[in-house]
Amino acid sequence: MKTPKYISDMFEGFENKDPRYIDLGNHIGKSEKKILQTIPFETLGKLDEIRLLSIQNNEITDLSPKIGALTSIDFLDASNNPISEIPPEIGQCSSLKILKVTNTVEVEMETYTDIIMSKTPRHKPDFLNDVGLQSLPTELGQLQKLKGLQLEHNRFKEIPDAIFDLRGLTSLDMSFNILQHISPKIGQLKNLTYLKLTRNNFHELPDEIGELKNLKRLRLDNLDLYKLPEGIGGLENLEMLEICYGRIGALPSSIQRLKKLKHLYLIDTEISDVDLNMVKVFLPDCNIHFEMGWF
Repeated sequence: MKTPKYISDMFEGFENKDPRYIDLGNHIGKSEKKILQTIPFETLGKLDEIRLLSIQNNEITDLSPKIGALTSIDFLDASNNPISEIPPEIGQCSSLKILKVTNTVEVEMETYTDIIMSKTPRHKPDFLNDVGLQSLPTELGQLQKLKGLQLEHNRFKEIPDAIFDLRGLTSLDMSFNILQHISPKIGQLKNLTYLKLTRNNFHELPDEIGELKNLKRLRLDNLDLYKLPEGIGGLENLEMLEICYGRIGALPSSIQRLKKLKHLYLIDTEISDVDLNMVKVFLPDCNIHFEMGWF
């Protein structure tokens, strides 16, 4: 897959110390910078010329309405910060293509060990803090150039309506939230190629999931799903389906229609031999995985 030009420009900008590419993040393995609690907009130069801003791994709780001055920004990385609110002014960042706002979450290390190694890791991890985004401003839906949205480790109980207005979105990650249900509006995101809903609290998916005709990878690990909807057979371009560490005991007959499916991950599931044989017969080119791989 060809790297988008704005991504290659980003790395070139860092290498050349281009003032339009600003890195205020703290990176593991590198000397730490001063921990920020606010974004120092007054030191960033011409705000309307900034193309990339990284503030990851700080202690910033508020993006500030001044974020709206970044009218040329392509990439905003606010991952690993205890941010509890995004201001409406985010809608003024009309050039934004990738937005990452993930919460700083501390989880007992043995919990992650259980997720990977245990035969029954279906308990929810114990979060040691209770902060994070619970809603999004409706103005976020104005970001029609947005391609990637990463919101894992927050406190969303439902997918905000503003997201369903992002018709150009190709990648959505809402894993490790507390989503109670998935709206049928999910089918409006026609351009999605990647969807990750791992580790949430919903018990079923709407049939409208099958309207995501461009979806190539769907991640549904560590959920209390008992079945997949028949509508999933509509994912005509799906190449990878992951439903590991869950309660699903049967596959819908419509899975036979996923002719482009290359990888089906079923680690620690209760899928019957009958359904496995169905996959092998109707999808002979699909690899069924029962062990963890690095992917």
